[in-house]
Amino acid sequence: MNTGIFRSFSLAAILAVQATGAFAQFTFTLAGDNTTSDPRVPSQLMFDYQTPSISAGKIAFYGYGFGPAVFAGVPPTYSVFVDFNTTSPDTISSYNPFSTYPQPIIDEAGRIAMVALTGAHGYAELYQESGVLKLGPATFPGQTIPNGTGNFNTLRMPWISNGVLALYGDGSSSQGGIYTSSSLGLTRIVDKATTFPGTGSSLFESFYTRPGIANGTVMFLGSAQSATLFGVFTAPATGGSLTTVAQSGDALPGSAFTLGTLPLARSSNSGVTFYATAQTSSSFTGLYTNVGGPLTKIMDTSTLIPGSATATYTALPGGITSPLGMDAGQVVFLAGDTESSNLAIYYWKSGTVTRVIKKGDTLGGKTVTSLDMGPQPISGNKIAFKATLSNSPSDIQSIWIATIPGAAVEEWSHYE
Repeated sequence: MNTGIFRSFSLAAILAVQATGAFAQFTFTLAGDNTTSDPRVPSQLMFDYQTPSISAGKIAFYGYGFGPAVFAGVPPTYSVFVDFNTTSPDTISSYNPFSTYPQPIIDEAGRIAMVALTGAHGYAELYQESGVLKLGPATFPGQTIPNGTGNFNTLRMPWISNGVLALYGDGSSSQGGIYTSSSLGLTRIVDKATTFPGTGSSLFESFYTRPGIANGTVMFLGSAQSATLFGVFTAPATGGSLTTVAQSGDALPGSAFTLGTLPLARSSNSGVTFYATAQTSSSFTGLYTNVGGPLTKIMDTSTLIPGSATATYTALPGGITSPLGMDAGQVVFLAGDTESSNLAIYYWKSGTVTRVIKKGDTLGGKTVTSLDMGPQPISGNKIAFKATLSNSPSDIQSIWIATIPGAAVEEWSHYE
C-alpha cells in the first residue's frame, strides 16, 4: 500500500548551470531527467515528465518510471504523492488518477491538491497534509450542491491556498459554478444562477478555466449567457459580492482596442494577471495585470521582444493548461516571436520583461527543442519548467528550476 509517506531518492548530481543563449543573470538547476530514479523501484529510471508546479521550494509533477505517479518534494529528494496503488482516504477504493495528465497545485504550507479518479467517488479533490492523503472536505461527486439542487456530478480544476480549495463543480440540469472547500465545508462563490455584473439580468453561462485563490480571495473567469460577454472577477473565499477586474468592452491599456475574450487568468497575493483578445481584431492578444494598482500592459502582439528592434510577440497560448504564472508581484509567461517563431519563457517585474530561456538555447550541454510550464510555475525567486533536450537516439524530457537574481529568496525547506 502506498501511504504517501516519504520514499526519497536523489539525483546522481545536482546540476546548476547557465543556459547558453539565455540572459546571463538566470541560473538553472536540473530537477529531473532520464537519469533520475523512480523512488518506488530505484533501478527504474524516469522517462516521462509533465510540467512541474512549485511553491515554497517544493515541486510536484506527474512522471513515469515504474508506472505513472505524481511525485512531490524538495529537489533532488522526492516521494510518491499518489499512484495506482494509493489507498483512497475513503478506505473503499484505490486511485486511477491517470486517464489524463493530472496537474497538482501546492499551497504555502506544502499541501497538494489535484483531481484523481476513485472507484467510490469518481473524480475527487485530493490534498495532502502532514503526510496524510485526504479527500477535500465535501469535495467529491455525490455531495450536495450548496445553494443548488441535487448533487455534484464532477469536480475539477482545483487551486489551494492556506488549506482552502477553490474549484469548479457541476451537477444535473446544467448546474455549474465556482466553490471553495475548507474545514467549514463547501461554499458557493458564483454559479449559473448568479447575475453577470453590469448586465442587470443576464446570468453566468460558463466558467471555463481554473480558478485561483490567494490570501482568502478567489479569482475566476466567466462568460454571460449572451456568449459575447467575458470577465475576470474576484470574491471573498467565504462568499460575498463579486468584484470586476476586467470584462468585455473595457479599454486594453497601451492600445486602441477594447477587451473581447479572456482565454486565461492567474492570481496571487499581489493581484491578477490575464490574457485578453481584442473585440475587433482576432489576431490581437495581450497580457495585462493589476499588480501595483491600475490595470497595466505587460505585453501584446505589437510589443517588441527583449533584445530585438524588429521582432514582436506571437503564438500566445490560451486555455486551462496554458503556461502563465504569478507570485509576489512577478509574472512568468511563454510566448513566441515573429522573427524566429521560437517559444521562450519570459519574466516580468515592475514594468520590465526579461527572457529567461528559449528554444534553441543550451542546457547541460544539450539543445532545448521545446519548453513548457504549468499553471503554477513561479514561487519567490524560483521558476519551474519542463524542457525537452536534443539527444540521440531520442530526445530527453527534463524538469528544471531557474533562479531569479534579486527576487525574494525562496527557502527550500522540507515538509513532513
